[in-house]
Amino acid sequence: MEEAFDPGLAAVRFVFESLDLSPERSVRGERGFTWWGPRLAQRVWADEPFDECGRVVSCVHAETDLLRSFPTHENALARFGETARGASLFGLLPRKDGALGFWSSACVCEENLPWMPRVLAAAAALAAREAEESADPMSRALGTVPAASDPPAPGWRAQPGGLSILPRADEPVSRWNDQAEFDAIRDAIMGKAGCFPSVGDRSLRAEIPFGPRGGYEATGGLAARLDVSTRARHPAVGSGVLLRLHLPFCLEYDAQARAALDLNALERTSYLRFHSLGSWCPHPGPGPAYISFVPNGLYERDVLLCLTLSMVARAEWIGRRYETSEELRRRFQG
Repeated sequence: MEEAFDPGLAAVRFVFESLDLSPERSVRGERGFTWWGPRLAQRVWADEPFDECGRVVSCVHAETDLLRSFPTHENALARFGETARGASLFGLLPRKDGALGFWSSACVCEENLPWMPRVLAAAAALAAREAEESADPMSRALGTVPAASDPPAPGWRAQPGGLSILPRADEPVSRWNDQAEFDAIRDAIMGKAGCFPSVGDRSLRAEIPFGPRGGYEATGGLAARLDVSTRARHPAVGSGVLLRLHLPFCLEYDAQARAALDLNALERTSYLRFHSLGSWCPHPGPGPAYISFVPNGLYERDVLLCLTLSMVARAEWIGRRYETSEELRRRFQG
């Protein structure tokens, strides 16, 4: 009997092979695996597949340990903001046990199987590297300790592979340089969730009506703003494309940071049908903002369209939650 198609398990296998891990140096489960870097563990797994309009879809997650605990005093919130804004394809996740880690998630199906596992492998590798580099300075600054753990046997620790799929960080320009691609994305998202996009020189801006007073800024309505730009460079991975979704609230920095922490946790615990490849964070101007940076090495024609549609879906989702949740409205009121 032929086995049912499972895109999640296919993606997990790709991530495992891309990280260049040996089966003897990881713990394998039915739908995922755990491996250990020099000090910190990372778990990668796929949820059970489900049917969505005739498509088989599975959500794949990568969760990386960082800090044993995370205080929420002013210094901690400032450090969270700095780290979250510098993330590329992963978010900072406060956990129920009080710990802090990195997390990425994507919905994998047959249509995006040719390229989404590469995005997940890069997200996992970047998160593992960032966790090892930032755990000590963050823990010293915040008065906590890294979430170090021991593998089942000596000699199991490894350095992540996977970064070989990314270009050198000094690549000078973005590979998303086709104006026609931005024109096509504008046309694809026009009208979705009331979205009104416009394009510039290899860039896009869109207003998305938000909440019960949702409308366009020019008419006095409340709107989230999505910016997509190829001009920004990431300090760790160089050129690529930046996606940034601003919520329409004028909050002080600490209030934005607390709201961003709540939103990251809310995404993790909600049953969502869009990709979580970035982080909510405090940001100058309206906010908080959700930021995702896709490095040049992950360029595929469909990647930017797919992630832009996810941003529009994210704005629509949080707008609905804002409309129905008194607690969330209080949080956004500072």
